[in-house]
Amino acid sequence: LNLIDFSKEIREERLVIVLQEEITYRTLISHLDNDSKIFAKTYELLIPFEYYDKYMDDIIKINKIFTKALEQLVYSFGNDIKDTLIGVEHFVANLPKTIKTPKLKTFLNGVKKAKTAIIVSTGPSLSKQIEKLKSIQDKVIIFCIDASFPILHKHGIKPDIVVSIERIALTSTFYKKTPSEFHKDIVFAVSNIAHKELLESIKGGELVLMSRPFGYKFFFDFADWGYVGKGMSAANLAYELCAMSLFEQIVFIGQDLAYGSDGTSHASEHVLGKDEVKKEKAVAEVEAYGGNGVVKTTLVWKLFLNFFEADK
Repeated sequence: LNLIDFSKEIREERLVIVLQEEITYRTLISHLDNDSKIFAKTYELLIPFEYYDKYMDDIIKINKIFTKALEQLVYSFGNDIKDTLIGVEHFVANLPKTIKTPKLKTFLNGVKKAKTAIIVSTGPSLSKQIEKLKSIQDKVIIFCIDASFPILHKHGIKPDIVVSIERIALTSTFYKKTPSEFHKDIVFAVSNIAHKELLESIKGGELVLMSRPFGYKFFFDFADWGYVGKGMSAANLAYELCAMSLFEQIVFIGQDLAYGSDGTSHASEHVLGKDEVKKEKAVAEVEAYGGNGVVKTTLVWKLFLNFFEADK
């Protein structure tokens, strides 16, 4: 820095100087923009002098954070061209329906007011939380992941908002498994890349279609219906909506992102089965809740977790 004048680059934020102790996954990923993905494969942490060998532990730690952040950035844009093309097809097909649904700002302003929002996912731990949720349902706003919808219906718990993000027809199963009268007065917040079978399975309530921040969508002037849903799961989308609605507390239940102690991947009443994701797919480990050891997870669930950490 004493040899070259970087003042212009610093002003333009082309060069960002951060203290080592301030580098965390969350702070680092906030510095990375969409253009960073272009250079992700060129990243290399260089150690120019032996002097820095005494800081090797810190260097290794920082390198891991950079690698995690760049990997997350790349994955957030998708890794399957077939899925992307399906999404484009559904997005275009759903355009007429999208512009007839409430805009994102209208939806957020219309969310019932309460101090606490509860996001209900379908992990193994959901089963033991159901009775508690039932006892407080009138005091909170319930954001329900589509897969949890039939489970809540079975226990007489009516969510305020049900969220869907997938583009496959299978997701419609969760709506088909609930009677039409139960759909009444519920807001269905759905990504507008959803399969038409899913949309046809919503038999009442209010539909809100939202645009996720995929590159091709920015060619359309659709900002009023998005862009929200940068994460990879319905729970990620629900969290973004809760944060934008300015709830004082956001509580997750059933959001294990790991296998249960008995090896199950989902709640016992999950429509597609408690073993929908076979444990043979557990190829990673993460720290258990409260720091009590480690639990088995999958690479996909780990990516979901990374999005929550980035949005925290």
